[in-house]
Amino acid sequence: MSRDSTIALISFILIFTLEYLFPFFKNPGYRIKHSLNNLGIAAINRMIILAGITYFALWLKWFSKEFAGILSSMNHNVFKILIGIILFDLWMYFWHRLNHEVYFLWRFHRMHHTDPNMDSTTAVRFHPLEIIFSYCLNLIVLGLLGLDFTFLAIYNTVMVPVILFHHSNIAFSEKMDNLLNYFFVMPRMHRIHHSEIWGETNSNYGTIFSFWDRLFKSFVTRPDIKSVTYGIGTFKKAKWQHVGGMLLLPFK
Repeated sequence: MSRDSTIALISFILIFTLEYLFPFFKNPGYRIKHSLNNLGIAAINRMIILAGITYFALWLKWFSKEFAGILSSMNHNVFKILIGIILFDLWMYFWHRLNHEVYFLWRFHRMHHTDPNMDSTTAVRFHPLEIIFSYCLNLIVLGLLGLDFTFLAIYNTVMVPVILFHHSNIAFSEKMDNLLNYFFVMPRMHRIHHSEIWGETNSNYGTIFSFWDRLFKSFVTRPDIKSVTYGIGTFKKAKWQHVGGMLLLPFK
């Protein structure tokens, strides 16, 4: 198992356990079935990525030889990685926003938002076709930036624990949440993004850094976070919450 996968697994086990011990919304009855369905989708996506990873690596290697990326001439690895994380996270902000604003993309991305009981497993609940679209575009952006698969593993090592945490159902200190939210996407901010209210769904697009939303005026907050209701209308019904229903959802 690669280092980023190991860190992702450890992060998931830790956060999943903390959700059980210190839940923000106390609704434990759904948890096992809900988690198995979301993790079933994650398993499908993992197999897709593993099946294509050799091709993707060869394509990125070819692209890097044919085109000089923005950061390719930088020799200082640490500085290059830091700049790369900031620029790639900026791309992730715009890609996430496009998934909400372009109707074709939204049909696939909305599967992620139909979860009526958001927790850490929601962080890996994405339609396989969205994963394919995302992965292909991410490789192009990596090539344009002059970054490689090693960088992608480093970015994922940072990103995965962050998204697991801000999707989580952990009762986290409100004061600490507000403080860290000046720089990073925190649970309070992302709970609003998963609200069933359309104006809140279309906000708070950040992946790692929260300042993109402030910079591009998509940051939304609310005082009564406990009153947030997750999901999307009729798609909150049980028939859309199992693996088969989720896979069919974009075509309905």
